[in-house]
Amino acid sequence: MQASGSATSINESNVALLDAFALHLATRAAHTRAAYLRDTAKLCALCGDKSVKTLARAELARFLATLHGGGLSGRSLARMLSAWRTFFRFVIERDP
Repeated sequence: MQASGSATSINESNVALLDAFALHLATRAAHTRAAYLRDTAKLCALCGDKSVKTLARAELARFLATLHGGGLSGRSLARMLSAWRTFFRFVIERDP
């Protein structure tokens, strides 16, 4: 993950969480791991400079609405939300 130099800047602490999450997913199937990392990277990109640890439910709902408005299907949104839940569980277990 890159925190800067890309089209979308990701908060440094979110980059560290994504890297740790990637290690956590090491035992998952390659396709699952790739999808979860892609979906959680999208979440972190939507956060911009804000830490994922400080997100409110309303912000997550707004992110999903933005993605849906951009043409993402309900099925894709459901998969993405599942990845986000797994990521948030990991974040909470790592730093309660």
